[in-house]
Amino acid sequence: MNETTQSASVSAHKKRWYTNPWVVSTLISLGVVAVIIIQGNSGDRKVTQSMAAYPNQQVRQTNGIIPYEVSKTWGAPNVLDGKVIVISKSYVNEADMTTLGWQLKNEAASFNIANIRVFDDKDAANLYDSVMNMAMDDRYKMELFFYHLHSVGYYAKNNNTGINEFVIYLNGNDAPSTKTIQW
Repeated sequence: MNETTQSASVSAHKKRWYTNPWVVSTLISLGVVAVIIIQGNSGDRKVTQSMAAYPNQQVRQTNGIIPYEVSKTWGAPNVLDGKVIVISKSYVNEADMTTLGWQLKNEAASFNIANIRVFDDKDAANLYDSVMNMAMDDRYKMELFFYHLHSVGYYAKNNNTGINEFVIYLNGNDAPSTKTIQW
């Protein structure tokens, strides 16, 4: 191979950097991290605006993280994130629930589908699997009331349909929703 041919092939190789999977995956990873950081920052602003609108609510600094306990999980890696989570009753206010919505959205970013139920009582969360059977039987009216009273949020995401939202129910999910955040 002469020097001109070798120079042309090196030059052509340098022009096709975008075909290198390592370069492409690194750029995509950096892009995802940038989007998460930007969305996290915009979420903080949205929570601040929400707190200003409700000056009488007791709100504390959460630094963008609402602690929760996972009661149940199901799903498949990178495809479906399904879980039932329990938060402290002290976080059931619009500002903290808005923060939680952004947090769940960011945590589910790598999944195509997410279904996350939020409760403020562990016993109510534990009823999740049996609630459909209870709905058909009048003997379980009190359990259903308890379940719905403590169901305080729902995050749904489906990349195929474009749904990406967090619904907040400050008075349980039998009452009208307090706020719906759509992305």
